[in-house]
Amino acid sequence: MYMIIYPNFIGPICSSCTSSFKPHFTSELSDVSLKDGDELVLECDIQGNPRPQISWIRDGVEIFDSQDFQISMIGDHCKLQIADIYPEDEGRYSCKAVNALGETTTSCFVTVEALQANHYIRAVFLFLVCVFLVFLKNSVAICHLTRSPANRLEATVSFAQSVPVRMRQT
Repeated sequence: MYMIIYPNFIGPICSSCTSSFKPHFTSELSDVSLKDGDELVLECDIQGNPRPQISWIRDGVEIFDSQDFQISMIGDHCKLQIADIYPEDEGRYSCKAVNALGETTTSCFVTVEALQANHYIRAVFLFLVCVFLVFLKNSVAICHLTRSPANRLEATVSFAQSVPVRMRQT
C-alpha cells in the first residue's frame, strides 16, 4: 500500500493506493524420497495481491483437506501434510496459486520406497509367534503388529488376563 500526502494551505490531502500483482512463489517445492509409512510435509511460500487461492494437486487430481491430507495456509506459507504415506501416494505434487491477475504453479516429485518383501516375511513370522503364544497360554489374546519410529516391525500380544508380552525384531 502506498500513501501520498499533499500539503497545502487548507491542510494535508492524503491519497493511498494498493499495489496489485499476480502470484509468485518466494520458495518452491523440492523433490523428496520417503519410506512407506513416513510423514510427508510439502511447504512453499507464495505472494500475490489480491491474496491468491491455493490448491494442491497430485498427478492432475486436486487434493482436498481431509483426515488423511492436512492443508494449511498461514500468511504466505502453504503446507500439505500426509501423516502416513504409502507407495500409492507416489507421484507429482503441485501447489497452484490463482488470483485475478494470474496464476502460477510449483511442483515436485514424491518417491515412496515400499517395504521390501523380507519385511513382510518378518511381519508374518512375528504374527505366527504371537499366535503360537496364544495357544501356549490357552487364552484369548490380541496380536498387533506395528512399526516403530526406527522403522522396525514390532509384535505385541495382549492376553485376556492382562499379561502383555512384547517381542521386537532384531
